[in-house]
Amino acid sequence: MGKIQYKYLLFVAMIFNGLSLGALTMTDNYNYLCVARLVSGFSQIFVTIYAPVWVDCYSEESTKAFWLTMMLLSPPLGVVSGFGLTAVCIKYNSWKLSFRIQAIISFSIAVLMLLVHRSYVNIDECTALKK
Repeated sequence: MGKIQYKYLLFVAMIFNGLSLGALTMTDNYNYLCVARLVSGFSQIFVTIYAPVWVDCYSEESTKAFWLTMMLLSPPLGVVSGFGLTAVCIKYNSWKLSFRIQAIISFSIAVLMLLVHRSYVNIDECTALKK
C-alpha cells in the first residue's frame, strides 16, 4: 500500500466542504440540510486534524507557538466574521449568500492546494527531512 498523498486528501476534503456548503443553500428540506451539514462537518475533520501536525512539522522552532496560536484562534475568529458576514447578507440579500461565499472560498482553497508542491504539504516528506 502506498503512502497517503495528503495534498489530494485535503483537496478532496475542501471540495466536499464546498459542495456541502453550496448544498445548504439549495433547499429548505430538513433531512437534506442535515445531510449537507454532516458532510460539511466530516470534511472539516481532515483539516482540523492535519493543521496542528503540519504546523509542528513545518514551522521553525522559534515560531511554532505563534503559528499554533494563530491556528487555534482561527475558528472563533471565523465564527465571529461569519456572523458579521451573515448579518450583512441578511440586510441586503439572504442568509444563503454567506454559505455561497464560504463555498466559493472553499473551492478556491482547494484549487490553490493543487498549486502547492507536495513537499510543503505531505507530512511523510517533512518527517523524512528531520531525520
